[in-house]
Amino acid sequence: MRKFLTAKAVMIKKYMDDWDNPKKESVIFAIIMISSLLLRFFYICYTSVYDMQHDVGTPHEMDGHLGYIAYLMSAHHLPDFDVREAFQFWHPPVHHAVSALFLSMVWKLIPARQGNYEALQLLPLVYVTICIWLVWKLLKLWDYNGKSAIFPFFLIAFNPTFIIMSGSVNNDPLCFMFMFLAMYFAVLWYRMPSYHLIMACALSIGFGMSTKGTAAIIAFPVGALFLLKWIKEKKKVFWQLALFAVLVFPLGFWWYIRNYLLYGVPVNYIYYTGADTIGYLGYMPAWKRALDFDIHHFTFENIYLQFEGRYTDTNPIIGLLKTTVFGQWRYNYNLYIKALAYVLFFIWVALVVVSLCAVWSFVKKRKEYLAESISIVILFAVQFASYYHFCITYPFVWTMDIRYAVPILLCQCLFAAEYIREKKRFKYGTICLCSLFAIIAVMCFVLLSFTRFA
Repeated sequence: MRKFLTAKAVMIKKYMDDWDNPKKESVIFAIIMISSLLLRFFYICYTSVYDMQHDVGTPHEMDGHLGYIAYLMSAHHLPDFDVREAFQFWHPPVHHAVSALFLSMVWKLIPARQGNYEALQLLPLVYVTICIWLVWKLLKLWDYNGKSAIFPFFLIAFNPTFIIMSGSVNNDPLCFMFMFLAMYFAVLWYRMPSYHLIMACALSIGFGMSTKGTAAIIAFPVGALFLLKWIKEKKKVFWQLALFAVLVFPLGFWWYIRNYLLYGVPVNYIYYTGADTIGYLGYMPAWKRALDFDIHHFTFENIYLQFEGRYTDTNPIIGLLKTTVFGQWRYNYNLYIKALAYVLFFIWVALVVVSLCAVWSFVKKRKEYLAESISIVILFAVQFASYYHFCITYPFVWTMDIRYAVPILLCQCLFAAEYIREKKRFKYGTICLCSLFAIIAVMCFVLLSFTRFA
């Protein structure tokens, strides 16, 4: 029996070593992209614009993201009133305008579908697919190949966050697509400065901020790359950086300046729901929330994000880990799904720990990409700090959500790739965890389609 198992292990290792072949890697990448796309497509087929959504509202009133889209479709102009008077109308309009234009075209081409808003879910499906493709492109920019690229890529391609986001009709998917594009173009520009690359980066950040203010966070890692390049080649890149500023500032800030001048809306305005809302945590000091790692938060009964009760989740880190796997939703429709989700959560925690162990190696041992690696670490640090500050400033359970910190997943993927590339200890254990994560995530969402929506 021992000889049989040893022989099987040798065969599996040899098979996996073949994945380092560029041709096989390309085939495997294509299989992953297509299979993950099909999974996300089936997800949007069995969910509606009201299932597992955030602040969606209704198209029949000026309420939520659907109300915003419906308003633009009927009014054909930007809100001509104080945007604080209508829920979610304070957001910049790019996502909602694109959605309104797309839905109008669909209804004209297919008159029988008029009044049906489900077609809107095709847009986030495209946005998320582009995000996933960009993660692969960034992995290749750091020269991760074979196992060090494929297995960390599982964490993105089959991540529940991106599956759920594929059906989300709010402005999160488009915002993160622009952020990933900005990071990708910034790295390319740092290596080969050119006007067309810096214009692409500026447009990505500008349109990102015109989609959601969160996109401004990407300016920190991008700015770090610009600063390092400017120190090295001041004369060569000065006019390119000037062009970047000319493009990004009007595109990024026009909406906020408009609303401030016309209606006195603060530039950093965020809707505050009040202390009587479910999940309010303002009664608890920030330090106490930071230290709340009570074991009961990780029991089978409380594994989903808890909005109320004795074991309400209060720690932003725990909230971040839980929502990456579950979102803010409860997969209680089937005991098997909950059991799988429970296992998936702890696999995810292990992978987070493993990837964080590789941060130093990611910077120090990839000296040929030192500036780019530093920018990724800056992105991780700034995004995490922004998320944590948001959770404390707006003390509600619902603010402890990965959807406010999705670029962290990009950083984690790169860190995990470095761990697999560099580390000897637990290398194949990490590979197995990545594989299990993808398999169990797929099983969860396939079973979910049969139990909740069949």
